[in-house]
Amino acid sequence: TLYLLKTGDIKSAYQHIKGSRFILFFTILQLLVSLFYQNWIGFGFTFLLVMFFTISLFFREHLTPRFFETMTTLIIYLSAVVGIIGFIQYMYILHTFNIDHFEIIIFNTPPNRVHSVYFNSNYYAMMINFFVGITFYKILNKSYSIKRLVSYILITLLNLFILYLTGCRTAWPALMAGLVIMLLYS
Repeated sequence: TLYLLKTGDIKSAYQHIKGSRFILFFTILQLLVSLFYQNWIGFGFTFLLVMFFTISLFFREHLTPRFFETMTTLIIYLSAVVGIIGFIQYMYILHTFNIDHFEIIIFNTPPNRVHSVYFNSNYYAMMINFFVGITFYKILNKSYSIKRLVSYILITLLNLFILYLTGCRTAWPALMAGLVIMLLYS
């Protein structure tokens, strides 16, 4: 990202890619909310998101559609790995409460909520929303075989199940709103 800043490619990416200004709006909103609630981890995380989005915009402007499709497919399949890690973590959480069989219990305390490989369950829920959104994009653009469609559906169901286990209630309306917007603009 620093290299892109130095060369001026960031400005070019934000100017040429339709809708990229929403990233800046989202970033400013997230910075203000983090500052207002004195959430310093969230404040720092905002800069990581800006770096991620900026690199994504650069890739979108300079890389081929084939590479983009390959990367989104890879993200979808890696989300299944993260989901399996989240499920294993959930089973461990149940075990810490002396529950040795599978039972769906959503715990309210942050240490006992599924967060897989992320900081906390809210960040993981946000990433699941991204994963489901990417999968929905792939399904809407019909860039798949029947075999791949089945795997996309299974991975989406896994991600939605793990989203439920995170206990993040606000992720559901955000996910639904995002999917509706994707349907409107597809």
